[in-house]
Amino acid sequence: RPNVEIKAGTYTVVDSDKATWSHNSGSSGAGFVEIKGVKTGTVVTVGEKELLTNGTLKSLSGWTIHRWMQPTGDRGEVTQESDGIKFRNTVGNTRMGIMQTVNADVSGAQRLILKAVVKAVEQNLTGTGWQGREAPVAVMVTYTDVAGVVRNGLGSMANPTESQTNRMFWHGFYYANPTGNSQTWHGTKVSQGSWHTYEVDLMSLNPKPKMIHAVGAEGSGWPTREGRISSISLKFYGTISGR
Repeated sequence: RPNVEIKAGTYTVVDSDKATWSHNSGSSGAGFVEIKGVKTGTVVTVGEKELLTNGTLKSLSGWTIHRWMQPTGDRGEVTQESDGIKFRNTVGNTRMGIMQTVNADVSGAQRLILKAVVKAVEQNLTGTGWQGREAPVAVMVTYTDVAGVVRNGLGSMANPTESQTNRMFWHGFYYANPTGNSQTWHGTKVSQGSWHTYEVDLMSLNPKPKMIHAVGAEGSGWPTREGRISSISLKFYGTISGR
């Protein structure tokens, strides 16, 4: 069992007959990784991988505009700006944004970092709304968890309360403290008109994700509201099979 000192990075271990000896069995101490000999014949890479394309949002290439979680050819309140994507609504209760299909197996992830830079510009409906699912700007992820539940719903948490068993990951950003029936569920308070960097490890969810289906951002709720997103990333850290 040789000991080899390597620097941080991505590595693939292959023996002389070109089969892969794989399986990251764990670590102890800074920079120590033990790889046991499990001959699989499949390339397994231990490292990191960005799961989104065009996360800088300099254009809408790679992204689909959605209304109420369904693709639409109507741009509606979604506008490309010099500093990213703007979601602005002045009429009616709507939910509209951008989404990208991923369909990535993340069962080998040690960490799965969702990172976004967002700005809440204007809101009349305070907090994250009455139902914990409305904000000037929000990020969301649909996925299947390790228990096999497809998480693609966004049920109301109140007025009326709906089932949360298939709730997707949704996180909104607001600056106006809740008034009346509004809540702060699934939200982070930010400074009005200032860029905010949000980061979360999706492997901290319980149950953990097994398959990521789609990632998106949106504005939702009653007018007037405006939010922006300048970048979004979903980075996988762990064992990547079949690459």
